[in-house]
Amino acid sequence: MLILISLFLSIVPSRKTEILDFAEKFFSAGCYEEAITEYKRFICFHPKDEEVSYVYSRIARIHRLCSEWDEAVDAHEQAIITAADDSVKQMRKLELAVTYIAAGNYSMAEVLLLKIEVAAVNLEIKKRCALLRAVAEIHSYKWDYARDAFSTYFLYSPDTVLQQRINEVLAEREKFFYRSPSSARQLSTFIPGLGQLYAGDAANALNAFLLNGGLITWMVYKAVHGYWSDAWVIYYFLFRRYYFGNKYNAERIAGEKNRSFNQSQIQKIMELLVSE
Repeated sequence: MLILISLFLSIVPSRKTEILDFAEKFFSAGCYEEAITEYKRFICFHPKDEEVSYVYSRIARIHRLCSEWDEAVDAHEQAIITAADDSVKQMRKLELAVTYIAAGNYSMAEVLLLKIEVAAVNLEIKKRCALLRAVAEIHSYKWDYARDAFSTYFLYSPDTVLQQRINEVLAEREKFFYRSPSSARQLSTFIPGLGQLYAGDAANALNAFLLNGGLITWMVYKAVHGYWSDAWVIYYFLFRRYYFGNKYNAERIAGEKNRSFNQSQIQKIMELLVSE
């Protein structure tokens, strides 16, 4: 038995490259379960190998591609722990920040990137931190912070053309009239349709005004002529529904207008970054 174990242990190290090659081929082919199996087999047979950090980062990337965020973060943390030196550790932390951004956890990404940027000596790492931080901040609509992050990035990586184009996009935001959803709701509370008009949807505003105005007129007519039960039915089953719906729609439209503009700004900036 001891002879068999010794023989097995003598064979395994020579298969290290083979296991990793298999894993990489499965990864490239999109066979992620098989790739993870091979990567974990590599870790099992070679737990102290300097490639272990890289292997964990590949596992994390697979989980990220599959939107398995908790598993991805766990693998990234193992990649950081097993990193051979500080430079590799910082790169692994950058990969974790990318996963946070992909998962929509922008606040975690921002905090992590600031820590890396402050600690980093390597200019390339500082540059990547600033850029990723800007990306995280535009996605969380922190436009002023994003402008500062872009300014930092262009200090590390001068590109006057790209910087001017991004500044032009950011300047568009300053000219845009952001609607307050709560104000839109309050306006439609006083006059149905007024909040929709404030939010920039004239058609919806006219519809709300005419519909609610018609119901109020009908309800008052019934009440004036003594048809109290009819007036109550109109109020309870029709007017309340459309009046409160009018307030909800005003708030929703204002929010959607803001989000639509913000998303268009994000798309413009990301297209500029990708094109470079």
